[in-house]
Amino acid sequence: MLSALTSSSDQRRVIYWLLATEAALFTFMRSEFGDYLSPVLLYLVGIVVCVAVYYFTRHREWSTPTASQMKQPWLPILLATGFGTLLCVKGMREVIRNYAIQIASSDVIPALSVYVKRFLAGEEVYTPFTAELGYFALPTYLPATWFPYLLPGHFNFDYRWMSSFLLLLGTVGYLVVLARLRKPASYTFLLAFLPFAATYAVIRTDASILGYTVETMIVGYYFILITGILLRSWPLQVLGLLLCLLSRFSLVFWVPFYVLLVFFQDSRQKAFLLSGLVAAGILLLYVVPFLSHDWGLFMRVQSSYTDVAVNEWRHLNDSGLPMHLYNGIGLGNFFFRFSDGELVERIRLLKTVHIALLLFIVAGAAWLYWRQQGQRSDYRIYAVLVLKLYLITFYAFIQVPYSYLAMVGIFPSLFLLLLVAGTTSSTEKTASETPRHA
Repeated sequence: MLSALTSSSDQRRVIYWLLATEAALFTFMRSEFGDYLSPVLLYLVGIVVCVAVYYFTRHREWSTPTASQMKQPWLPILLATGFGTLLCVKGMREVIRNYAIQIASSDVIPALSVYVKRFLAGEEVYTPFTAELGYFALPTYLPATWFPYLLPGHFNFDYRWMSSFLLLLGTVGYLVVLARLRKPASYTFLLAFLPFAATYAVIRTDASILGYTVETMIVGYYFILITGILLRSWPLQVLGLLLCLLSRFSLVFWVPFYVLLVFFQDSRQKAFLLSGLVAAGILLLYVVPFLSHDWGLFMRVQSSYTDVAVNEWRHLNDSGLPMHLYNGIGLGNFFFRFSDGELVERIRLLKTVHIALLLFIVAGAAWLYWRQQGQRSDYRIYAVLVLKLYLITFYAFIQVPYSYLAMVGIFPSLFLLLLVAGTTSSTEKTASETPRHA
């Protein structure tokens, strides 16, 4: 498709439209094409976006100058950030006012508050919930999911402001990458405003995501990781990997792939350093202080996810169908409708397909990168593209495709915009370097 377009600007335009389509299918056009076609379209558009960006960037240069080389003024970024922040704060105030925190609606924030209260009181954090939530539940949240809420827990302010702040913190990384592209002021302003526009679109189309959960925090974590990758900032990469791994193990298969990219394409020493620091962080922040108190907890938690999925597959909407399977997001409804056996057997089949696809993606991506002819793609761009594909696959085939989880796979598309905007062909580079005469 892109090869048929001779102009780089035309190719960019196609990719921008694809990214806009993905955003629309997640927000105001969700479920627009029916229970089965809508999630398929959302997933397929995400795949096409990754493929299109790969072909657009693979033999072209993407570079971010150092801070001392930057000539792009920060004014349009600051203006967009200020306006966007005010818009989203206004929206979040409405969300917090309209969505009261109560277990009957969602147990996400009530459960997080239990972790925080236990930790602040010096109690054992990872023991089953009973009286606190009114039912038995294993503590499934990893430390980076509840650590940030020690602050609002101590100073008694709403957890949702904290998750919003962490998304803003991750967005700062996006803005730093944008600033180093040195684009025209109007273009920079538009790109700087897009993360806030995307957040506001979610507020207007599915406010429960921000009202009942803290998923914007997880998006912020991934923004930090992607920023570290694109800027070759090893401290940010270590921090991002720790935050992502210690909030969920979603990207556990992608991490070895990325470490190998660093090992072969950047520095063996940095690859070992990255692996060592992340492993040490997991050991010090999770294994020693928490997991070592009950070594069997981790496996019991993994097993409990199947029980949770069975309960959610029995949670029906007004049409008598599983509410969270028929929300226009995930592909689990195909397994519910077309596979045989009891619910638990269908869920196990979905889980098997889920893991197999993730392994196929990282193995296939490694093979494709190794087999590239001529100049290889910048490994940073390639890593981000594979991460995007990995995440949309992870959340498309997850056992319970809550809409708030899918956010984590959708929002990294903002960085794909920067990859496309900052990639230049030799022709464009020559034109930009040609002196202009009056």
